Amino acid sequence: MIALDHQSLAIKQKLHRLRADAIRRYWRQPHPQRLLHRLSHITDQAINELLGVFPLPSGTACIALGGYGRQEFYPHSDVDLLFLLSSPLRTAAEKRRIEHLVAALWDLGLKVSQTVQTIAQSLESSQTDVTFQTALLEGRFLAGQADVWHRLQKKHNEQLDVRHFYLKKVAELRARHAEFQNTPYALEPNCKESPGGLRDLQLLGWLARVAGVGHDWPEIARSGLLTEAEQKAIQRVAAAFMRLRIELHLLTGKGIDTLRFDLQPRLAQRYGFKDAPGARLGSEILMQRYYWASRLVTQLTTTLLQSFDELLNPPPAIEIENIDEHFAVVNNRLSLKNKSALAAHPENLFKGFLLLQQHPELEGFDALTLRCLWHGRRLIDESFRQNRVHKQLFMAIIKQPQRVFEVLSLMNLFNILPRYIPAFRTIVGQMQHDLFHTYTVDQHTLILIENLCRFSRQTQAADPLLAHQLMQSIAHPWRLILAALFHDIAKGQGGAHALKGAEMAAAFCQQHLIDEQDSKLIEFLVREHLLFSHYAQKKDFYHPDVLTQFIRIVDSQEKLDALYVLTVADIQATNPKIWTAWKSTLLENLYQLARGVLADQGAAQLVSQRQNDTQQALAPLLTPGSYALRLWQGLDEEYFARHQREVILWHFEQLCHSQGAPYVQLRALPGVSTASSPSWQVMAHAQDQPELFMTLCRIFEQLGIDIQDAQIYTSPGQWVIDTFVVVPTQALLDEPTGPDTVRHALIQALQSLREGYLMADPAPGYYAAQSRQARVFPITPKIELQALQSGRWELNLFGTDRKALLYDIACVFAQFKLNLRSAKIMTLGERVEDSFILESPLLEQAKCREALSHALFKLL
Repeated sequence: MIALDHQSLAIKQKLHRLRADAIRRYWRQPHPQRLLHRLSHITDQAINELLGVFPLPSGTACIALGGYGRQEFYPHSDVDLLFLLSSPLRTAAEKRRIEHLVAALWDLGLKVSQTVQTIAQSLESSQTDVTFQTALLEGRFLAGQADVWHRLQKKHNEQLDVRHFYLKKVAELRARHAEFQNTPYALEPNCKESPGGLRDLQLLGWLARVAGVGHDWPEIARSGLLTEAEQKAIQRVAAAFMRLRIELHLLTGKGIDTLRFDLQPRLAQRYGFKDAPGARLGSEILMQRYYWASRLVTQLTTTLLQSFDELLNPPPAIEIENIDEHFAVVNNRLSLKNKSALAAHPENLFKGFLLLQQHPELEGFDALTLRCLWHGRRLIDESFRQNRVHKQLFMAIIKQPQRVFEVLSLMNLFNILPRYIPAFRTIVGQMQHDLFHTYTVDQHTLILIENLCRFSRQTQAADPLLAHQLMQSIAHPWRLILAALFHDIAKGQGGAHALKGAEMAAAFCQQHLIDEQDSKLIEFLVREHLLFSHYAQKKDFYHPDVLTQFIRIVDSQEKLDALYVLTVADIQATNPKIWTAWKSTLLENLYQLARGVLADQGAAQLVSQRQNDTQQALAPLLTPGSYALRLWQGLDEEYFARHQREVILWHFEQLCHSQGAPYVQLRALPGVSTASSPSWQVMAHAQDQPELFMTLCRIFEQLGIDIQDAQIYTSPGQWVIDTFVVVPTQALLDEPTGPDTVRHALIQALQSLREGYLMADPAPGYYAAQSRQARVFPITPKIELQALQSGRWELNLFGTDRKALLYDIACVFAQFKLNLRSAKIMTLGERVEDSFILESPLLEQAKCREALSHALFKLL
């Protein structure tokens, strides 16, 4: 037994020495496939030597499966083994042999994933498990009884249903892609499993093998399914992805395949990409190259899957219907008749996409046409872009009522769109480290266009009905599509991207002979695409002055309709988690108010009408001598300017039950709360005190409640009606007494504050941001403090969100004895952009403003 231990130790030492030597050689000259082959061979040696110490039971074969089977063994991959039995193990001693062998393999430092099966069991498993069926395709004999493996191979090949295998693998691919939101452009992609990654390349190899067209890329090219250029491109990309996965394993010391934010800068250094002052980060260059490669894989996957489908599922008869001299429909797919004549008729690059839109019943292009379109991208040069016919065709594509998103996505995938609009190329694969976008700029743009197209068709529960109604009533929706295409096109170029994008859009419109009225609307939408969101989420837009400012910019109903729809689609395209019912309500409220003003209802008139309407509706409740009537009589114009009619009614329908302050009430926010997006509206009424806002924020923080919006109102008589929109914890939602718990906690805190018992520590706490993105790509905090009329100051804070941030800000306000008039809380993913209106004579002093800014900057 001691001798065996020495033998195992010697094998382990040799294995690790050879692995370290192979990796050192790789560091000197990175050749990924050579390293994977060496690591596989070294592991083969170790396993065979160990089998001399722990022999297999009689009639057993040891088979390498998966990546190890095809000799692509990554530094920290699992060792997938099949112990194939000629007959079931009969004795406990035979079972212990395999158990001891597996334990010894783990002792070597190998992560073993083993299966022990007979031939019959393996054949049965392959029938029900397509992953195991795939593994057997690339299984490799290591040791033991070779004829056992040959028997399984023969029977497995005989029972393999090629068409069934194809359908199963395509279904598997779609399910896997769905797990990654069907995009290769996520900001933390998995280089193995994400769309456009290594797994897609492996799938193409498996399908080629079972279809009988080749075991490697040169063989597939010789079969005619790949051109020589495509073969070279796919081999180049495969090697690049292999290297990337190797680098990830070596960098982390683990089998990690995700390009995490914290790893991207270190990977960039490994590739020699450096950060340049005033330019892009090295990690951004690395990731853009990854996305370009991933796009190529996606394009070739699209083309080859179409080829495999046509090869494995041939129609019983070929049906051809001519469309014109260049295109025909072949078995319900659009086909370019003469694939070699594209150079003579480059307009067919666009015409094919237009025909696909005009014939929505078609399944798409056939495989050869897809390949032809991809190779035809090189025809797009300045001469092509200046051709009048090409311009007309592109605009016809944009103006089609259907398949706009599908076609533009294909044009982007096949590198046609970036070549036609060169500025678009710069945003392909462009990262966005703003802590709320989750896609690259080009993918975000396409998702925005997809949203606009969806608004034109069906209604989804998560969408505002108003967006669908307006989009379907807009006379020329193509103008929104074009504005969407340009809205972020200048990102990454420095400066105000909206202004630069508007200039590019204006130039495009001029080049494409778009009339002046349409051009001006498109340019306006690009330049002001952030305006609606800014006013809805950061400004006190119920106030006539603020609303008037907004209307001065959005000066027509046409602009208002278009900008609202574009804004909704844009926010929904940034991040699946950012769009909330509360944001929907804010945007729609701003739209309705602006619409009223544009309909010749002045902003001041709206306030007066709001006051009269609510007073009339509340007349039965405002009885003589009642507490509610005294409160009502103490209101000033500002209250009616900053609260919508429905909120005023709710305030006093509740306050009529109050006999005095403090008083707290809450409700599910009407028209906003759903099972998936619950929101509460909380009203707190009390005598004004310096630490009131801080006290309320403390209670919300203690209860784990997230504040989405805060409307602070202080009357001339120095009592407050504060209104919060909050998101409660799931525990509070699940508990029937959850609302009472919140109400009682707030009332108790307000009573204690009034009686002087609640002594809050104004010293702010600090909680580090937790996400990898926030740590690696932090937002530089920014504080803006500017004077308004009537001795008020507007404070804008920009930074990274964290736990208890709003409470800490409230503590600073209390520390500086500032009177908070209103608060707009905007959280975009992990980014905060909060606005506050403050009052204090101390703010007139430059030293006070400087000290306040310094204290807040420390928090951020």
